[in-house]
Amino acid sequence: AAKAGVVNLTRSAALEFAKDKIRVNCICPGGINTPILHRNQPSVKEAMEDWMAKGQPMQRAGHPEDIAGMALYLASDDAQWVTGQAMVVDGGLTVGSQFSNAADGGQLLSAMPPAGYVGPSFEQ
Repeated sequence: AAKAGVVNLTRSAALEFAKDKIRVNCICPGGINTPILHRNQPSVKEAMEDWMAKGQPMQRAGHPEDIAGMALYLASDDAQWVTGQAMVVDGGLTVGSQFSNAADGGQLLSAMPPAGYVGPSFEQ
């Protein structure tokens, strides 16, 4: 529901600001392997990377740079005719998920950061 709200707000704002030549778009990211997921632990990062890659049609995990590339494009003159769009950056996940290996999911969960962990820059 939250993504739908952002997408609809984007479309509404794009309509309102188009007359002023202001473009409004949003990025809908897929699963991205970030430090908050693996708590900067190399073994957890590798497990997460492998698990995410198995579920992606493109056979690799998403990285922050993938999202940054879309943001850079949307901010560039190359996107001057793009407004009101929800740009999906998910490695093809929305066109056909391949997540089906429950055994791998169990291994991944055992490697996850402990409950209550809120991110690398918010240590408790």
